[in-house]
Amino acid sequence: MKPVLIIRHVQHEGPGYLQELFDRANIPVNMICIDKGEKIPDAIEGTSGLVLMGGPMSVNDPLDWIEDEIRLVKLALAINKPVLG
Repeated sequence: MKPVLIIRHVQHEGPGYLQELFDRANIPVNMICIDKGEKIPDAIEGTSGLVLMGGPMSVNDPLDWIEDEIRLVKLALAINKPVLG
């Protein structure tokens, strides 16, 4: 199975119990940590789904990565990848 891509925005908003569920189901996970300066990937095809964690920011905030994340969500939806968050 292809990994689920989790995007974490702030350290205290990790996958928590969701990670445990993925582990029990033997679903691999790749996590992008925005709070550590990691970049949003350009493609979504190598994943089985996308999970966006929370944070104090808004989609309307002028943050460097917001447009890239919106683009990735649109890509996922366009090819019927599951998106949570």
